[in-house]
Amino acid sequence: MSKADSVVLISHITTKEFAPKIVPDVAENDSEGLKRWYEEYPPAPPYLINEDINRVIILESATLSKKQIEQLSEVINRKFYTDTIEYARCDNPVNSILIYSQAKLSFIDICFGCRRVHCSSDIKLSEEHFDDTKWQMLELLFRERGIKKGFDEKPE
Repeated sequence: MSKADSVVLISHITTKEFAPKIVPDVAENDSEGLKRWYEEYPPAPPYLINEDINRVIILESATLSKKQIEQLSEVINRKFYTDTIEYARCDNPVNSILIYSQAKLSFIDICFGCRRVHCSSDIKLSEEHFDDTKWQMLELLFRERGIKKGFDEKPE
């Protein structure tokens, strides 16, 4: 991460990959009813488009300075101390770390609510690499950069 061209913290809306699957409660042959239903409940957008972040999903963003990238790298690479990992199941990531190197995107998609992470295939990281201290440090980095969504606060 410290060799990245840029690193951006974002909050985003729920994406297609983690949105609840809703089935229309309208008869299949009712085309007008289906049209109204899909207008009221549009499908969630995808996280990526053409191997880059879907800009439509972004609510807040903060580009990190070199010093901030180093801080984030220290937090992510910090040795963790725990022998108990508890998994909650909301798994609705709305925060991400976007890492750009040579115009290629790598990402860590984060759910602070249940402490789950999803990463691009080139990042080998899972919840097992995090302890309470690392989660708290990571949350603080987001909050200090003005990211509110994902922490029981609404973005302005």
